[in-house]
Amino acid sequence: MRQKEQPRVLEHLRYVSTADGAVVLNIQNGIMFSMNPVASNMFEAVIKGCGEDQIVADITNLYQVEKERVQADFTVLIADLKAKGILPEGAT
Repeated sequence: MRQKEQPRVLEHLRYVSTADGAVVLNIQNGIMFSMNPVASNMFEAVIKGCGEDQIVADITNLYQVEKERVQADFTVLIADLKAKGILPEGAT
């Protein structure tokens, strides 16, 4: 399976993504976090510096789902990534 070009991630993370999703490892605390393709797209957009509104709009258009559902899923994803120490508290 061919891997996509990887965005730059924080120094304490190791990240790999495929068409099936992605896995992030926080090497400071040993926590691994796996994501489906939608969550992987959201995560990549966050680490590229995209804002929440843009990410929600892009995912809504890409997957043709309701904006409210994407917003809710994005909020949960960011909270989970912060709780696992993958994203800093100040992240989107």
